[in-house]
Amino acid sequence: MELPYPLLTVYVASAAVALSAAVGSWRQRHRSNAAAPLCLVMSGLTWWAISSALQVGLQDDAARVSAAYAGYAGVAAVVAGFYCETRALVDRDWRLSGRTRALLWIHPLLLQVVIVTDPWHHLLLSTLAAPAGQQ
Repeated sequence: MELPYPLLTVYVASAAVALSAAVGSWRQRHRSNAAAPLCLVMSGLTWWAISSALQVGLQDDAARVSAAYAGYAGVAAVVAGFYCETRALVDRDWRLSGRTRALLWIHPLLLQVVIVTDPWHHLLLSTLAAPAGQQ
């Protein structure tokens, strides 16, 4: 049984690069209005890459499914971060309002409902293929 080390290495390297960018942008948050949203995007990408690495590297199907579901938190963070990043780049005086913050929570909350109910409708995961090299 061969482990999918090349793909696992790519995901881990991606997570390391994204984490480095997240830390760097967080350090600049006082200098730029767009730094904190960029940190959110990079943190979401880090989470997503780590969950993808776990999906590839784990042998237990239940653990792989859990990692797949966990990855959607990173997806939600990337979506919200890109929205805020775009607004901050277009308008240097833009600040996240309470109303916008509340609206940005709609996507992750609905996504959580779909994740919890996915065993019944399979809209997110219909099947989970065996890791690369194990077919």
